[in-house]
Amino acid sequence: MRRLTWNWQVPAVMLACLLACHRSHAPGADSSTETQAEGESSLPITALQRDGLHNLLQLNDRLYSGGQPEGNEGFASLADLGIKTVVSVDGAKPDLELARRHGLRYVHIPVGYDTVSSHASKSLTRLMRDVDGSIYIHCHHGKHRGPTAAALACLASGEASRTEAVAILKRAGTSPKYPGLWKAVNEFVRPAPESILPDLVSVAAVNSFTQSMANIDRAYDDLSLCHDTGWKPPDSDPDLSPTAQAVLLAEAFRESARRGEEERLPSEVIEGLRVAERMALSLEEALHAGNLKDANAHFNDIKQSCSRCHAQHRDGVPD
Repeated sequence: MRRLTWNWQVPAVMLACLLACHRSHAPGADSSTETQAEGESSLPITALQRDGLHNLLQLNDRLYSGGQPEGNEGFASLADLGIKTVVSVDGAKPDLELARRHGLRYVHIPVGYDTVSSHASKSLTRLMRDVDGSIYIHCHHGKHRGPTAAALACLASGEASRTEAVAILKRAGTSPKYPGLWKAVNEFVRPAPESILPDLVSVAAVNSFTQSMANIDRAYDDLSLCHDTGWKPPDSDPDLSPTAQAVLLAEAFRESARRGEEERLPSEVIEGLRVAERMALSLEEALHAGNLKDANAHFNDIKQSCSRCHAQHRDGVPD
């Protein structure tokens, strides 16, 4: 009878193959799109320093994100970087004349703090499909909405995986207080090639002051639901976060103040909105700290402030 000999190298190789196979088919693994560990990115994200530009990040060879360019310095810096197209996702009207002076094209795709609309996502998709050359995407400060839009643009063009897109938000310092922005990146689905995409415009139709006040009403109503349930998500909307709603209310007050300045409303109206914004931020801080007594006090301050402002100015505010 022939004696069998055991080659120890064979089972070692087989074991390595089995382990590799197990890792590649582990729950949640997707080797086609997610090759990095959680939170890692192979995108060459680089922080840059240029005059008139804040929170400037270079995401790849043609895409940058940051804050609103400041005057001639900011637009000159963009031109020096080789930027051809500037994309504002802020609600304020872009400075078209200053951009043209430096040979730059403006595209306007407004994005809110609470979510990114389907229209905006499709517009970013068209941007990446149709626009050649380097692109700079900015919001007001360059930390939240701008990086989110840039991450969506990378997803739309296939230039980033989901992990890499999320890494853009992390690198920019996008706050978790804006869960709608993170959700937009985590749940983005690239439109099909045959999809009809919106036209790109230099100045988009933006909300009036009246519409901005309606946004305050919606944020306040949602916050009231949380207040009535002891600062817990109401049963009717379990995804409603009291802390996040306080931040959204503060942003709504801020945007309304900006709209009021653009529409030349009385200074006392604008100042009242600024004060209300600070109250909403104080409410957010109290909720974050778990101080419900102070949270109730700040909520009542906001309620009284709104009542006083409505009584004094609401009838005189133009539509």
